[in-house]
Amino acid sequence: MASIRLDRAGAWGETLGILPRYQPLVERMERQAETGSRSHARRVLAAGLLGYVFIGAILVLLIGTGIAIVMTLMSGGSRGGAALIKLLIVVGLAAFGVIRALNLPKLPVDGVRLERADAPRLFDFLDTLERETGGPRLDEVILNDELNAAVSQQPRFGPFGNVSRLYLGLDLLHALPPREVQAVIAHEFGHFAGDHGRSASFVYRVRMRWFRLSQELPDGIVAAGLRKFFNWYSPWFAAYSFTLARRQEYEADAVAARLVGPSEVANALKRLDMQGARAGFRWAEVWNGAPLGEPMPESASSLSARHFLEPGDTACEDVARKALEASLAEHPGLDDTHPTLTQRLAALGEPATPPPPYERSGARDLIAPAALVRLEAEFDARWRERCGENWLAQKDIREALLDEMEALEAKGVDALSKTQHRRLAELTGEIRGDEARAQAYSGVVTRFPDDPIVCMEAGLALAATDDRAAVVLFEHAAELDHEMGPNALAMALDLLERLGDEAGSERVGAKVDLAAQRAADAQDESARLDGKCDFRAIDPELREEILEWIGDVAGLERVRVAHRMRSFSVSPQLVVLFKCRKGYDGMQMAAFLVDALERFGDVVAIEEAFAHGWLARRLKKLEGALLIG
Repeated sequence: MASIRLDRAGAWGETLGILPRYQPLVERMERQAETGSRSHARRVLAAGLLGYVFIGAILVLLIGTGIAIVMTLMSGGSRGGAALIKLLIVVGLAAFGVIRALNLPKLPVDGVRLERADAPRLFDFLDTLERETGGPRLDEVILNDELNAAVSQQPRFGPFGNVSRLYLGLDLLHALPPREVQAVIAHEFGHFAGDHGRSASFVYRVRMRWFRLSQELPDGIVAAGLRKFFNWYSPWFAAYSFTLARRQEYEADAVAARLVGPSEVANALKRLDMQGARAGFRWAEVWNGAPLGEPMPESASSLSARHFLEPGDTACEDVARKALEASLAEHPGLDDTHPTLTQRLAALGEPATPPPPYERSGARDLIAPAALVRLEAEFDARWRERCGENWLAQKDIREALLDEMEALEAKGVDALSKTQHRRLAELTGEIRGDEARAQAYSGVVTRFPDDPIVCMEAGLALAATDDRAAVVLFEHAAELDHEMGPNALAMALDLLERLGDEAGSERVGAKVDLAAQRAADAQDESARLDGKCDFRAIDPELREEILEWIGDVAGLERVRVAHRMRSFSVSPQLVVLFKCRKGYDGMQMAAFLVDALERFGDVVAIEEAFAHGWLARRLKKLEGALLIG
């Protein structure tokens, strides 16, 4: 399965998450936070300030070195004046890069600014929130087209004050009744109360500054010093900030429960899961008409409002119910600072039952009628502009997919490579439906029975038709690749529960804890790339297939590929070491390569740099590793 871990030379300072091995540290921080939330917040502040102290020390060292060079040049006591001037330029550029990276640009405001006349009831409620919480007065309320709400605080003039914004999604206002909309807003406003907004912004700014430094100083002595420090500092600070962010979600829920009511907060949390699933299902049905040449809907806003307010058919409501059940079944993890839905409901003292139906949306109640018509028309125009060409292109895309499928069928399945056969099965499903997809994938898994990705894909195809044989494939995939074990077993459990097989559910459920531990070990192994790794040459057939996907990509000067063998998976990890041509962004290229090559399994893309010289030397020794260059 494709990885989102990008060990990029241009982004060695980026914190993408918390590795499983830091779970005990996070748990310990959570216990400490329970005994004293204020002292824990101070520890987070100290952890973040430590990064600034180190950066400050680097700056002082660079500036001091520059001053010393200038004084030496002025004294005239050195014969190496030209060399000193060159060194001064290098030191000055390094210092400038650090200073420039510390100055974060302001984020653009995406949406329409709401005025009090547009939504008097909404602004009256915001006034109440400001009085009740003692939080800062909102400078702006921005309406966008998302099914979400968020708060933002950005510096106004350096350290002198902040601009406070509330972002509201029009889809959110359509998806919830008025009181639940108020509960969501109260939760978001709760992040302002007690300086939550400032502390969250502080955590964000620290991470972003390391990211910017990685762009400004990808190589050199200064970068080497920062990199060495970051390898220790990043997991420590991530653990501290993770715990604080999760506790702030509980506290924001408590603020919303006090001001609006615990049942409204709980119903909003549950309803958003269900409404998101309904929207996804019904919009997929709408977009399915595009390849058939059906006209584009005139009003996306009106269509979304109906999707949320009117019950869907049995299949749609089944999807919504399963979305809620899946959220309630989630286990706490390190991939999201939000607590699980079950944890949040327990903290609120509310049941996990589905929310009751409603008749009037928050949009109709909180926004003035004339303003709502105007705003919906504006967002509809944006939607048509953004999606119009894509809608018209769907028919051509379908015809191209049909041509591709027929060309693969003409070769005969026995002549197809594994990647080609998987592609044929997926195309068959796209064109001919779930039953045809399941039959096609059964043929793929017959040819490649011990490939975990094939087993997983075939299992998903069979599960879509409620075929019990999918369970065997999911379990086999979990044994073949420990990293995908929890997800594979979750799919098996979902199917067995859907089929009402209690004995089967109990049997598979007993494997979940072991699978979770195996997955943690596998993820930890996959995230480490060092000189102890076992690299192997890829086979010639795979080499040619990779070349088909990236051989003509502009901006790639050199590419080396190899398989990295892993003890927790029969599938090797595809390692791609690349060098960009001048003028191309390494981070964007790495993201592109991962996206393009994920069809071949777990991928890690690395840009050439001094720190990865050992990897370049290892790959140079492998026959056929040089793909481009």
